[in-house]
Amino acid sequence: MGTLIPVANSGLAFVQRTKQPVMCVDILHNPEFDDDYGLAAEGIQSVIRAPLLRGNRVFGTLNVQSTLERVYTEADRKRLQRTAERLSDALYAAYQDARQPVSHLYDAKTKLYHRAFLVELLTADAPSAWLSQAVQRPFSEWTTATAVVVSIANHENMDLLEGEQAVAYIGQCWSTHAVPNAVAIRMGANEVLVLAFDQPSLSVTHFLHQLRSHIQLLNVRADRLGDASQRLEVYTGQATGDWRAFWRVYADAREQALALQRANG
Repeated sequence: MGTLIPVANSGLAFVQRTKQPVMCVDILHNPEFDDDYGLAAEGIQSVIRAPLLRGNRVFGTLNVQSTLERVYTEADRKRLQRTAERLSDALYAAYQDARQPVSHLYDAKTKLYHRAFLVELLTADAPSAWLSQAVQRPFSEWTTATAVVVSIANHENMDLLEGEQAVAYIGQCWSTHAVPNAVAIRMGANEVLVLAFDQPSLSVTHFLHQLRSHIQLLNVRADRLGDASQRLEVYTGQATGDWRAFWRVYADAREQALALQRANG
């Protein structure tokens, strides 16, 4: 399948590459990263992102944000960097302790949760509290859910390694263009579910656009090489409905993806 790593243009990806803090002083008028558009839509105008390091690996970022433009200075950037350095060990230990109960539900290779993760979420007494604890970011209570099913149509023509690379490609794209109010779950060998809570955000639409763009580039390369085995044929379906009837919502989204696959088969 080749190197299945999409081009990253998110603030997190930049910090991961450089291991240095980055300051954006006016993201409304001068967005520097893809995720700045989502922040600007939420009213954020200034942001500093500092790396949280474990050894030489970035495991997260420490961010400060403001609804005012040009509110931060170079001194603030350096101050946040020093704060991140002091807090990294403690935050990493807390992060590991909190994730331990659900770590077996996550596949670090594909960057996707297992299907059992969804089962645990659906059966939790307090789903929003369980999810917030599991993924280590806050989720408000929700009443509706959006299911986006991503189906790899030519997965059965791949060998085991190629199939895992294809799924990992989607997971890497998801990780790069992460959506704040959603999680990504591997539902089967060739299927990924993006589960968003309450109304689907612009970030979900942005992720799908980025995924299609990356796949298009991958397929152009495969065509130029004359190697059909390196193509990735993906179809998506989307549905929104009552969280209490989520399996029906998921089934509708899945049927849309399969219908597109049949129509183009």
